[in-house]
Amino acid sequence: MTNTTDTPAALPSRPAAQRTAAAEAARRFILEPFQTQDPEDQFGGGATAEPITLWGVFDVDSRQDGRNGLVWPSGRPEGFLVADTEDGGQKLLLEHQSTYVAELMAAYDLVAKVRAEQLAAAEAEASVPAHQVIRLEHLGGAAKSVRNRFARLNQLVAMYDTAKAEADAAAARLKEITDGIKAETRQAHPGTGDFTITSGALAHPLTLQLVVSRRLDTAAIRKVLGDDQYNALCKDTESWVLKPNK
Repeated sequence: MTNTTDTPAALPSRPAAQRTAAAEAARRFILEPFQTQDPEDQFGGGATAEPITLWGVFDVDSRQDGRNGLVWPSGRPEGFLVADTEDGGQKLLLEHQSTYVAELMAAYDLVAKVRAEQLAAAEAEASVPAHQVIRLEHLGGAAKSVRNRFARLNQLVAMYDTAKAEADAAAARLKEITDGIKAETRQAHPGTGDFTITSGALAHPLTLQLVVSRRLDTAAIRKVLGDDQYNALCKDTESWVLKPNK
């Protein structure tokens, strides 16, 4: 039985997305002149302040009338994006459009990364073969061709529990004997480096030695290298494991 996962929708290529973002910036942000009062004269001497013309960057998506829609980016203490000349305003417009495109592409890259991870997970899940259940107890009612195909497997499975129990008992008995020989030998000759034991009951002499082994601490290595380098140094191997499913 396998689980199904929806495959994430593919995003357009980055150049295509960048062109779309640039077109959106060009459509949304425009440069227009507007008139305002000279702030240095409006409170002086009771005289009416002279109007001045400024060039401002407007966001047409939020514009209604008058100054509504003037761009006032967060984090910029100078306030509205305005300039004294048309050339200066054009420069501000291009800078703001470039910033807007860069922010859109950063968001695009984040979405692309998440979708790539989702797609990789979906592909990995799809590559796992379905789990099969072979019910040998139902072979009696199966067709002859099916019984023949599973005949040898049925014989081997019938012997498995007995053979496994005998092997486990023998392994436990051998470990008990081996541990006893080690303990008795070292107790009889403490401090000796290694031993050779001969006996007429043995087909071959026994050797007892102290062996020092070294293993890699994979958790520590992974922490030092990081996941990418660690995975690059690892090599996957495959093997089939048969065990009782209790």
